[in-house]
Amino acid sequence: MLRHLPALLVVLAAPPVSAALIHVDLDATELPRQRLRARIEIPSATGEMAVWYPRWIPGAHGPVGPMANLAGPWFESAAGEPLPWERDPGDPFRFLVRGVSGVRTVAAELDYLCNLFPGAGQSTASFGTPHAGIINWNTVLVYPDGIDADAPLWRARIRLPEGWRAATAMLASREEGGWIAFGPVSLRTLIDSPLLCGAHLTSYDLSIDGFPPFRIHVAPDDPGEAELAPIVLDKLRALVRETRALFGEAPFEHYEFLVPISADMGSMGIEHVASTIIRVDPGAMDADEWEGGGRQVFAHELAHAWCGKGRVPAGLFHPNYHDPRDREMLWVYEGLTQWLGKVLSARSGFTSPEDHVQNLAAEIEWTLSRPGRGWRSLADTGLTSDFLRVHSPNWDVLRRHQEYYEEGFILWSEVDAHIRVASRGRRSLDDFCRRFFAPGQAATFTSPELFAALDDLAPHDWEAFFAERVYRPQTGYDAAWLESAGRRLATGDEPSAYLRDRQSDGERVIALSSLGLVVNSDGAIPTIIPGLPADQAGVSHLMTVAGVNGRRFSPEELIGAIEDSTGHGGIELLVWVRDEYRTVSIPYDGGPQHLTLEPIEGRRDHLLESAAPRAQAR
Repeated sequence: MLRHLPALLVVLAAPPVSAALIHVDLDATELPRQRLRARIEIPSATGEMAVWYPRWIPGAHGPVGPMANLAGPWFESAAGEPLPWERDPGDPFRFLVRGVSGVRTVAAELDYLCNLFPGAGQSTASFGTPHAGIINWNTVLVYPDGIDADAPLWRARIRLPEGWRAATAMLASREEGGWIAFGPVSLRTLIDSPLLCGAHLTSYDLSIDGFPPFRIHVAPDDPGEAELAPIVLDKLRALVRETRALFGEAPFEHYEFLVPISADMGSMGIEHVASTIIRVDPGAMDADEWEGGGRQVFAHELAHAWCGKGRVPAGLFHPNYHDPRDREMLWVYEGLTQWLGKVLSARSGFTSPEDHVQNLAAEIEWTLSRPGRGWRSLADTGLTSDFLRVHSPNWDVLRRHQEYYEEGFILWSEVDAHIRVASRGRRSLDDFCRRFFAPGQAATFTSPELFAALDDLAPHDWEAFFAERVYRPQTGYDAAWLESAGRRLATGDEPSAYLRDRQSDGERVIALSSLGLVVNSDGAIPTIIPGLPADQAGVSHLMTVAGVNGRRFSPEELIGAIEDSTGHGGIELLVWVRDEYRTVSIPYDGGPQHLTLEPIEGRRDHLLESAAPRAQAR
C-alpha cells in the first residue's frame, strides 16, 4: 500500500480537474474475438481538455503503453455531439480535445485490439482467446491531465461474455444488468488491478493462519487444465508460509495469483500490490511439472508486493502514467526481488537448497561470460531497461541485457553473506527486509536511506560497496566473499545437478566455459563468447548446427563430443547458413568445463543456510 506520500509527488502539474467521478464502461463481450470496447466519461474543463493514454506502466520499467493497439479514441459530448481533437505533436500519448466549453461531460470511446504483441510491454497488454482473457485497465482508458492518481475518482464497470467468470484484486461493489461494477477507486488502484476472466475460470484457496487470505485463479483454454493437483497447491501454500516467515506483516488485505493457461497470449509475469499475472503454457500447472520443483516466478512476483510495490525506489514511483521514470535503482527493485524469489522458492520446496547454491554458481558463470560488463555498469542496465528488455539475437553478451535480475541475485547474495558472517549467523538479509519493507514505512526510499538501513543492521561502508559493484563497469569477478560464506568456486568436468536439469529442461547445451557457446536443441546458436574456442573458429549466430563429428546433431551428441575432445583435440561442426552447408573445425581438447560452488570443509555454509526452510522451524 502507498502510505505517507512525499508532498512533492502529489503536486499537480496543471489545474485540478473537477472532483466529479470519472466513469469507465468496458464491454468485453467480444474478448473471445480479441476486441475490447470502452467508453470513458470525464467531467469537462473549460475551453480545451488534455487527456493521456497511459505510457509508463508500473512493473514494465519503460514507456511501453500499447498505443499501437488502439482504434480510437474519438471524443463526443454526453449528448453524442462529436468534439474536435488533435494529437499533441510533441507527445503522441497526449490528446487535445477542443470546444469543451459548456460541455459538462466529455466521452472518449476506443477499441482495444487484443493479441497484438507489443514487444517489451506484453505483461501490461490485454489478451483474449475463445475461452479466456486477461484485461489490463491501462489498455482501455484515458485520463485527464493533472488528475491526482490517488484520489478515488473512478467508477469502472465491465461486461463479460456470457457464462464467463472473473477474478481480480479489486473488490466489486455490485452486479447489475450483466455488468460488474467497481469503485469509486483511484486511478492507481484501477491500473494496479488486472482482471482475469474465462469460461473455465477456477479458484483455489491458499490461505494460512495469521496471514491475509490467498487465492489462485486459473483460466485455461482447455477445461481439463482447470483442476490443480494437490502437490501444486501444497507448494504454493508452502510459499505463502515461507513468505510470512520472512516478512512478517503483509502490505495487502488479500492476495490473488491470476494465471491464464494458454499458448495464445503474450509472455506475462508482472507484479501488483495485491495480485500478479503469470501466464503459463498448457501443461505447466500439471502435477508432474511440480514434482521436482515449481515455478519460481510465483515467488518473485509475490515478493514484489513488499519490494517494489509496498516500498519503491523514489525514481520508480509513478505520480502519473506519462512522465518518464528514473530506473537507476532497478538493481534494488528487481535485483533484491530476484534474490527474494530464489530463496523463497528454495525454502518452499520449488527447488532444493543445494540447487539454489548451484544456481548461484551458474549465474556467476554467465556473468563472467559477458564482456559487456567492461563498458556498461549494472546501474546502466536499469537506466536503459526498455530497449534491453528485448534480447539481441546477435552478440547480446557485448551490449548486455536486463542483468539487474541475474547479477542482482549475485549482488544481494553477497550482501546476505556479509551480514551473516559479520553477525556469526545471528542476522541476515531477512532481518533487513522485514524491517525495511514493513507496512507503515514511507512509500518511497532513496539509496542513502537504503545504505543507512543496512548499516543499522550490519555496520559497513555500504555506499562504497554498491558504488564499486553497481555503478562502475566490471572486468572479471571478485569471488573472495564466497569463501567467507563457506563455498569456493571450482571448475570441473561434471555439471551440477542444477545445470543438468537446466540443460534438460531447456533442451540446449550450455558450454560457456569450454567452447564458449550455447546451442539450442534445434541447432540455433543464441550465445557466443568472444575470445573462446567457438568464436576463434569463426562460429556465427547466423549458423545452425546440423552435425557433430560426422553424426547428426543433437544436444546429446554435442555433449558427448565435448567429453571426447580430450582425446580428439577438437570438434567438427557441420553447419548451414541460409542455403549453404559448411564445416567448422574448433580446436579444443579441454573436455567439459563447468563452474560449481564446492563446500569448504570446516566452514559454516551460510549460502546453504540462506536457502533452508524457515516456516517449519517456527
